[in-house]
Amino acid sequence: MIRPPLFSILAAALLLSAQAQQQAVAGGFGDFSAPPPKAVPKPKPKPRPAPHRHKPVHRPRPVPVAPPSETQEWISGPRLCQGRGQLCSESATWPLQTELSGDFFLQTRVPSKYCSPFTMSISLDDELLGSTRLSEPGQVGVYKLGNLGPGGHLIEIWAIGSTGGCNVGRLETWGVDLVLSSDPSYRANALDLSTGR
Repeated sequence: MIRPPLFSILAAALLLSAQAQQQAVAGGFGDFSAPPPKAVPKPKPKPRPAPHRHKPVHRPRPVPVAPPSETQEWISGPRLCQGRGQLCSESATWPLQTELSGDFFLQTRVPSKYCSPFTMSISLDDELLGSTRLSEPGQVGVYKLGNLGPGGHLIEIWAIGSTGGCNVGRLETWGVDLVLSSDPSYRANALDLSTGR
């Protein structure tokens, strides 16, 4: 048997390899001798926009409404005193009507035209509440009257003089201007009539 030379075997093998490569390229399998293609980088995802936040709507806080209050004013006019003592014989009486119920306050103001100091005893609806502190001409005081209901009421005031000014032992004349109010702003300065302090 005759063996083919080694050179002929190698030549045949190379020829077969080249044919197989041409068939692979023709069949769409690509050139296996070429380096693999570079990987295409994936695009980075775009950042999502932040969710739209609505600006808070400024709503003004409701302003608390003060409860209704009632205020009345009265001027007594001069009271002429008879006798020789300090207790004046003529009182000041103020009949009034209130529309609301609640705590009421009485503001007293002694006009500057009077020339001597005095204290005042105050009654409400024929009930003695107490006395004020010593009131000088031009002086203002605020006193607690307590709870009043709607309807008619009577405030009566007597004056008791004190030596000083034109008073040398006898109260001759006096007068007072009054304000009756349920406004709570009077509360801070209101005094108790039973003690006057």
